[in-house]
Amino acid sequence: EKFKEIPDKVDIIISHDHYDHLDMETVHFFKDKKTKFLTPLGVGSHLKEWGIQEERISEFDWWETKIVDGLKLVSTPAQHFSGRKGTNGNKTLWGSWIVIGKNQRFYFSGDSGYDVHFKTIGDSYGPFDVTFIENGQYNEEWREVHVLPQETAQAFLDLKGKKLSIQESSTAQTLLDRDENLKKSFGEIKAYPDLTACFMD
Repeated sequence: EKFKEIPDKVDIIISHDHYDHLDMETVHFFKDKKTKFLTPLGVGSHLKEWGIQEERISEFDWWETKIVDGLKLVSTPAQHFSGRKGTNGNKTLWGSWIVIGKNQRFYFSGDSGYDVHFKTIGDSYGPFDVTFIENGQYNEEWREVHVLPQETAQAFLDLKGKKLSIQESSTAQTLLDRDENLKKSFGEIKAYPDLTACFMD
């Protein structure tokens, strides 16, 4: 029902092709609309297979910049992986995104482990008015591909963010208590009062 509230002409940013970030039924909803899809390299192949016209798809390599509907879009690195089947892993690119408007800019991490790319992005394009950073996979075994709570806080600082929107999934698999992890994240940046926790279910 909420999809019906979305205007016909919107731009949809996709971080990678894992099922929880690229849903075929959702894409089908926008099939006959004027929606544009902005994706990392190779991800457009899924969209075309599902009936989206090629002219509505714009693929980006890391650090590639394009102007889309008056906004500056920059595809930036992430430490993750891709693939929808066991046999086609890493055939498409994954990434994070920067959106720059006339007066504001925001950063979206997608899925990513913590590494130096956050500081590189912050030094190159920060500060950001809002940073959307994942914070929903709390298993040490996944540390290379998902940030842990205290790393979300450090990424926010590396990016030179002004406000933080934590992307937290209530359905995420975790070995730790969800509230405990949020306290860890907020505790790391308690000196920064401008925070927003955003829960994605």
